Amino acid sequence: ENSGRGMTRQQLVDLGDIGWKDMQRFKDAMATDGDIPMSWRKWEVGFFSGYFVADRMLVVSKQVGDAQYIWESDSKFDVLSVQRDFDI
Repeated sequence: ENSGRGMTRQQLVDLGDIGWKDMQRFKDAMATDGDIPMSWRKWEVGFFSGYFVADRMLVVSKQVGDAQYIWESDSKFDVLSVQRDFDI
């Protein structure tokens, strides 16, 4: 049983905005002293590490009472789209 809350479309849009800013902080830290901020949560490290090995990232999420959405980003961390998933 999945007890996760899921994300709304707006939360997925925000994921791109927040993620881009955090990725910039990560790149800056790695370019200078390589010290990753301790305030980062484990999911952030796992999420962002995907960008080092993937050309494209997808997040599929559905919140109870809402439609399912697919967030897509490329390896440059440009959010390509947040689309409603009509295939479920």
